Amino acid sequence: MRTIGTAFLGSYIMMRGAGFVFGGFPNSASEMKNVKSVNNMVVYYFLGFIVSFAAGAFVQHRLFHDDTPEEDKEDAFAGEDEGKKCGCF
Repeated sequence: MRTIGTAFLGSYIMMRGAGFVFGGFPNSASEMKNVKSVNNMVVYYFLGFIVSFAAGAFVQHRLFHDDTPEEDKEDAFAGEDEGKKCGCF
């Protein structure tokens, strides 16, 4: 869930920043209600948002996803042989 959320937020921030640089990004929802005023830049920003969202989610999943179950993360002796705990054997 964190991967999806951060990818979504990062993609929005990136497209909003691109809108400040290149222009054409709608400033409010009221601008979007008037369909005649929507230009091609809005479509490009939306497509860029979708692509950067998917790419961000994919990259974060590949780099930071850990398949180890939660109970194994907290076990200090995970993967150790039971006979070698006290040093007597």
